[in-house]
Amino acid sequence: MSSVDDYDIGGLRFERLAPAELEGRFDEIQSLRQRFYERVYEGKRSQHEIDRFVGRLTLEKWSKPNTAVGNTAIEAQKRTGAKLLAAFDEKTNEIEGFVYLAENVSSKAERVMAKAHIPRVIRKPIGGIERAFKQDIDRFYVWGSEYVHNPERTGLPPILGALGLEGFDPNLTGTWYPWHEEADLKRHLTSWGYVWDGGKPEEIKGFGSGYRGAMQERWTAPLGYAIGRIEQLPGASVALEHARATMPENTLDTGTQTL
Repeated sequence: MSSVDDYDIGGLRFERLAPAELEGRFDEIQSLRQRFYERVYEGKRSQHEIDRFVGRLTLEKWSKPNTAVGNTAIEAQKRTGAKLLAAFDEKTNEIEGFVYLAENVSSKAERVMAKAHIPRVIRKPIGGIERAFKQDIDRFYVWGSEYVHNPERTGLPPILGALGLEGFDPNLTGTWYPWHEEADLKRHLTSWGYVWDGGKPEEIKGFGSGYRGAMQERWTAPLGYAIGRIEQLPGASVALEHARATMPENTLDTGTQTL
């Protein structure tokens, strides 16, 4: 990429919101996700598998991501402070893309106890103590859930990524959990400075029981470093300056906004 035009942000307005602020547009969000993931998994997954994957996200999980913990997300963690960086068509107000992020803290002790089949009534309070301690000393992460965009606007991911990460403390570490088949996501994460942590990929049933599992890796990067890496991409700094200029003033706060 070498120019603002290559980032395909013309005619867009960017806003940082709490996911709950777009509850009334959840059907539109799911339609956008459907089109996006049909492109991502084209030739890799059946239409039914893609439908099942998109349908894993419910309105409740969208607005309150912690409700996914222990359901479609592994237990022993807590997700708070979710923020959505969305791109809107200035003429139609349609959602053209978004990145979804939240603060995430987990308990190693609770996971160990779960594997040892210690009752939930015992392990859950212990996990809560560990999570609270980690939050007190800022040992939590900024979890990247997904970026989604109109498949025709292929240059959006770096802009969504940088503006989304700017909503959090740059001293925190970001995490992302790409699946083996998400080659485009891995390519972007690499250019943003994220690296695989070297851990063994985990198999998850992302497309429902009865279907081939998805292998998931854990990638990390310091947020400030990742934002800087995106800024250094050819043409990105100018594109980001243009995108920031479209943002309503109340969405420009970074790292201190509570949602």
